[in-house]
Amino acid sequence: MKKKIILSSVLTIALCLSLIAGSTFALFTSTAQVNVAVTAGKVEVVATLADLATYSMGESTDVSGTFANGGTASFTDAKELVLSNATPGDKVTFNVKIANESNVAASYRIKMTAIGELADGLIGKAGENGEKTVPYTTLWTSIDMNAEFEIPVSIELPKDAGNEYQGKNATVIITVEAVQRNATNVAWIGDVYYESLEAAMAAAKEGDTIQLGYGDYEMPSGTLENLTFKGYGDATTFLDNGSVLYHQTLSNVTFRDVAFVGGLDAVRMCIASGTVTFDGCSFMNAQYGIHFDSGKTANDLIVIKNCEIYGWNSFGSSVEKVEITDSHFYGNGSYGVLRPYQNTVVTNCTFDFSNADASVGIIPGAGQTRLIGCTNVGGAIEDLCDADQIANGTVVIE
Repeated sequence: MKKKIILSSVLTIALCLSLIAGSTFALFTSTAQVNVAVTAGKVEVVATLADLATYSMGESTDVSGTFANGGTASFTDAKELVLSNATPGDKVTFNVKIANESNVAASYRIKMTAIGELADGLIGKAGENGEKTVPYTTLWTSIDMNAEFEIPVSIELPKDAGNEYQGKNATVIITVEAVQRNATNVAWIGDVYYESLEAAMAAAKEGDTIQLGYGDYEMPSGTLENLTFKGYGDATTFLDNGSVLYHQTLSNVTFRDVAFVGGLDAVRMCIASGTVTFDGCSFMNAQYGIHFDSGKTANDLIVIKNCEIYGWNSFGSSVEKVEITDSHFYGNGSYGVLRPYQNTVVTNCTFDFSNADASVGIIPGAGQTRLIGCTNVGGAIEDLCDADQIANGTVVIE
């Protein structure tokens, strides 16, 4: 009996040791896996040219593609139309066919521009009633998936075109832009999305940057202060049939990469307070480009850099200082003027006032204007300045 008891005790001890050793590496585990497949949507529009017709002096030509005096018009492919040896009175009409191949909701707009020495001599029109004259940009418009439509276009060298256009050339560029629909007319502050600029303005705090989407926005009314508005270049437009910014106070405000498109003025009779900056902006209008009537503090500063500005530009004497760099000034069919009333430094800017029918020039009203490394497309920079102002130091050319 004693022998059996001893043997049983040994077995029990051995089993306990085995359980203790096993507890250091044996755990109950389980694994499950799921997959998430992601396919990005596509925004895509396709534009092609079709349905060419030619005219001379208002009459359809006998042979399509050939003008009465031997000039020609032809499609080199579905995306390029070439007019050769056109003479006054020659005209082409054609259609821009647009197909939306997006598989997500989208918005689109159309831009037509003309470049080259003949550009000013051409009359380009588009739209169902030919009411749009080149250059022009349509508003952003929603487009259905798989939609197809066409836009009639005409380009004419008018019969009263003068000898100054002989041997010249131009290129008319038609651009169709598309963007996902929920990126138009919206705004962000940081990572927070707002369905409108108004909603973002209501939530904004001092020093915030409001990121705008693609689209056509109305400028907020009243005083704007301590904010930055940032867009996507001319795809982000502040639009108004009159003046975009009119008699508003801008206090320590920055506009970056946005376009101001006014039926009359881009910025008119505004008031600067602190530092007001326009960076990478464009100003399209019939009269005034940038016009500040006055300043509010002793150290008001207007900074303009990397901008394209059309028309009349003037800054009231109570604005302490204006700094303009790396910008391009154009005539707008009416005016081509820079008229500051304070000490102004203009650096590395280009002036092209050829398309100005009225007042033209760099004509300070007060203070000293320094032109550093600037150029005049139509000749010497001195040609845009008053000789007496150069002589008395009101204008300094460096």
